[in-house]
Amino acid sequence: MTNFCYLDNSTTTKPSGGAVTAMMPFLSDRWGTPAVPHDVGQRLIPHIDKAYSAIKAFLGDEDTYNISFVSSGAEAVTTAIISAVEASDRKHIIVSDDAEAPHVKAAERLGTMTQAPLGAIALAITENTALVSLSYANGMTGVINNIAEIAEKCREKGALLHVDVSHVAGKSFFDIDDIDIITFAGDLIHSTKSSGIIAIKKEIALVPAIAGATTDVANLVALGYAAKEALENRDGMSIEIARFRDMFEDKATKAIKDSKVLFHEDERVPHCSCITFSGVHNEALLYKLNKKNVYATIGGGKFQQLHSVLTKKEVDKTTARSAISFSMSRYTTEEDIDYAIETLVDAVDKLRKMSEGVL
Repeated sequence: MTNFCYLDNSTTTKPSGGAVTAMMPFLSDRWGTPAVPHDVGQRLIPHIDKAYSAIKAFLGDEDTYNISFVSSGAEAVTTAIISAVEASDRKHIIVSDDAEAPHVKAAERLGTMTQAPLGAIALAITENTALVSLSYANGMTGVINNIAEIAEKCREKGALLHVDVSHVAGKSFFDIDDIDIITFAGDLIHSTKSSGIIAIKKEIALVPAIAGATTDVANLVALGYAAKEALENRDGMSIEIARFRDMFEDKATKAIKDSKVLFHEDERVPHCSCITFSGVHNEALLYKLNKKNVYATIGGGKFQQLHSVLTKKEVDKTTARSAISFSMSRYTTEEDIDYAIETLVDAVDKLRKMSEGVL
């Protein structure tokens, strides 16, 4: 049985071997920049075009968007918000109350920000709203947001809609028709860390967050390859990984008394699960899992803390502090699931025994 199980794929994913192999020539023999007119740079253009074509197909774009490569998902989100604010005389920006750090930090800096619960975003849009910025799905709860409803309200009020699709792209089908600006992080589809995409409708001018940068051909080629792989594997993610997630949840709740899957009745992405373990503090449980090479998350970094996200969704504070988010990838196996369950059962049992008479 394996003794390593990575279930934190909403934070970052392992770069695929194909993506790494694809980029290597551009770190050695093909090291030029396409910004120059001579052959050292110009011979890179076909490789750049091929990568962009793969990304366009991955998004399902029928030539509605201008697509640009940037150095990260965070830069993509920041660029989206800058571009929306520059395109309008309005300065009001709405982000969801579970928004990740790039959305919040850029909105705070560039306009008057409102953080609204997902169910209240449509009501928060005013005649002064330039942009609504949110994720297609939450990376820790797995819940898919009602983008169509928010898009309709944006159109009524003349506000732009930015949606980051990092947590749904390559995992299941998503519709981009009503979205003005799309972003995603390359490292969430098995590409490299230094990669992100912004796709902006052609009638909206792109305003770069970093002006004058040259194209990072190696990472763009890697992302193009990863996008091609992700599109090819999307049906498998939708079906097989959803089966693994359901298996994981079923085994966990049967083997561990007073454990509960949150949001299982909501529409969710297929790879993500949020489970509570009564009588156990999630930080202690995460530590125990880490010591046994099982990796999950309780937020932090680009994410808000998981307990904070959950309490905003009316989960009581004690339950929220016992929750852990697990996210799978196309590399997750049934053997991984079995090892994670075995480790979880042991860790929860030990922590509950330690806390008897304390909690």
